Amino acid sequence: MNDLTAATFFVATDGNDAWSGKAAEPNAAKTDGPFASLRRARDAVRELKAAQEGLTEPVTVVVRGGKYYLESPFDLSSADSGTAEAPVTYRAYPGETPVLSGGRRITEWEPHQGNILKCGIPETKGGAWSFRQLFLNGRRMVRARYPNLDLEDPCWNGTWAHSEADAAALEATNPYIVWKEPGAFPHTWAKPSQGELFLMPSEPLWGDSCMIRIQSVDRDKGIIRLVHGMRDFDTNPMYFTKELRRPDRCRFVVENLLEELDQPGEWCLDGEDGVLYFWPPAPNEVEASADGLADSEVVVPVLKCLVHMTGTAHLGLSGFVFTETVAGEPSSHYADVEGVGAMRPQQGWEYCGETIYMNRCSHCRIENNTITAIGGNGIYMRHHNEMNLIRGNEISDAGANGIVLAGGRHSIYEGEAFMSTNVGVAHPTFNEVSDNVVHHCGLYDTYAAGVFLGLGNWNRVVHNLIHDLPHHGINLGNSRYGRQYVEYNRIHRTCLVTSDSGAINCWNELPVEDESPGHVIRYNLVTDTGNPRSHTTKGIYLDNWASQCLVQGNIVVNTSPGGQGFSILVKGRNNIIENNILVNAGQRHICMRVHPRSIGGCSYPEFTTVITRNILCDLSGRMDAFFEVADSEHLWQVVAESDRNLFFKAGADNPVIARVVPLSDSFHELYGIPERAAWLQMPEWRRAYGRDEEVYDVLSIVADPLFVDAANGDYRLQATSPAHGLGFQPIDIAAIGPRQ
Repeated sequence: MNDLTAATFFVATDGNDAWSGKAAEPNAAKTDGPFASLRRARDAVRELKAAQEGLTEPVTVVVRGGKYYLESPFDLSSADSGTAEAPVTYRAYPGETPVLSGGRRITEWEPHQGNILKCGIPETKGGAWSFRQLFLNGRRMVRARYPNLDLEDPCWNGTWAHSEADAAALEATNPYIVWKEPGAFPHTWAKPSQGELFLMPSEPLWGDSCMIRIQSVDRDKGIIRLVHGMRDFDTNPMYFTKELRRPDRCRFVVENLLEELDQPGEWCLDGEDGVLYFWPPAPNEVEASADGLADSEVVVPVLKCLVHMTGTAHLGLSGFVFTETVAGEPSSHYADVEGVGAMRPQQGWEYCGETIYMNRCSHCRIENNTITAIGGNGIYMRHHNEMNLIRGNEISDAGANGIVLAGGRHSIYEGEAFMSTNVGVAHPTFNEVSDNVVHHCGLYDTYAAGVFLGLGNWNRVVHNLIHDLPHHGINLGNSRYGRQYVEYNRIHRTCLVTSDSGAINCWNELPVEDESPGHVIRYNLVTDTGNPRSHTTKGIYLDNWASQCLVQGNIVVNTSPGGQGFSILVKGRNNIIENNILVNAGQRHICMRVHPRSIGGCSYPEFTTVITRNILCDLSGRMDAFFEVADSEHLWQVVAESDRNLFFKAGADNPVIARVVPLSDSFHELYGIPERAAWLQMPEWRRAYGRDEEVYDVLSIVADPLFVDAANGDYRLQATSPAHGLGFQPIDIAAIGPRQ
């Protein structure tokens, strides 16, 4: 280590907080060496600052490898800040991996029955401490469940029970129920109130999953009564509904009942008696014993947060593994956080927490860490945070979102000077989220995203790899007061559970009277969005008043059969769609559903979209029209300009360019056709609404774009591609994704 200075401290699992912390390992006499805890190292930095009346050089806390069980979050405040010239950094010792755990090790096991072990945990009696996760040697085990987990699809519970009740039958009963045929449940549960339902509405799935406690069970009637209903994202604010929406369509899993602990790797907690049960996975079929876990580490989570940063500046965290935190419910934070829309927390629901929490931080660096096997969000910036860097981290196996930037009240131009670190500015501004790998999040909250932003300005989400998520890859939330930059991200296999979602998504809940600056979404590679059942998933989704957005240079490939490549919905205006490549991008490649009339007391004079120099290509045969323009009797109010585009549908010389659906049933009279919708090929589309002059796509062509190798995912253009003649600018695909 060549960067050792007088301002370097060490922490190690074999250290001692009574030592100086100035050596990387204990001396031979065991009288001096590293500290044992991060908290003591933090205090040593504070003492150094006080002695010097400020820092005169960079300070480094080097943490040796090993596992550190935190008894409380590691708190960092303004007292722990560095400066631009003398930053403070907590980092891993070279070649070693320090692991920070929010869990507690369970060791006092004894046989229960057959292969099942048990351990008394008195602190859990009466629900004072409960947990939904158990980890064996760092790997999350399966909570006892009915039906058993499909090991081929372990994420988002691949095997479900399905409610069989009809809505009429439920009207005379407790509304918070699911219902199966009488006698359908295979076991009689002795303590049903110890169980929970992981509940999810079936398609169309606009909402998300909920974990809800069981109130009672009537096995003879096949009824499970719940303590409350689900969240409903079609209402604003998103409070509880009085009944489960379409209960006949619910799918669910019953968890945490001892009778369902019937295979290796499962566990459950009896919070009434304070007993934990566990059937350890074993390589053979011999009975488990307490000795069988002697060389293993069983951990259950205690903490929701591992690092808590408030008012901290010029501080870095690098090279750590953060793991084993508590799982909860809503994936948004406190009630004063706005811009999160449907992720607003609900009264009476337990917030899931976050591994790293940042509030009013500036110039801090969260780099090259691993956040895995956690119950809540990975990294959460709340309220004002400016010029922080989240770079090079891997976040996976998370209960909720990977990374969240969420502003507070609508006050971005109020209070102190705009570039102040004062609390007067309540939004994340000028932060960068770059070169991270985020995947397999949303295990408990399927409305979660890889990266979620709500109310912020000039934040950059760039060069990330985001994949395998139930909902959005990047969700810009209700960011109606600011511009976010989403560039050079590789996003694939997102929207795997929910409907009405997009790999890149943004919306505004309310109209904006002033001109919103709009978002910049460019040079992203979006592939394999949605699942075969999804019918409203999109590659890039501009929803509800999302306006003034630039969508440029993106490549969207293989959207679900019933989805769209781009979708611009409901009252958004003045968006520019240019120089993009869409291949097999759903049923329609670009969908525009807007309302030029007054909706909800708000009326804009026009809702215009510019669509130029794009390549729209269907090689799958699933697409029926490149454009869908809906809910307008005057196309100019929806499409201001569409030209210099290249259209190609394999096997079709004259494909349908647009499906136009108006508000009025009298629309068909313009074309003399009986159908409500008009399916327009190029000649009719160019002379939209029967005009004499050509209006749209006059210079556009129908031709093979001549990709280098589309069959193998190479969407570069050959030198002879006709797209070059339309002014299409090549997209540097090699620049997309994390930088090495």
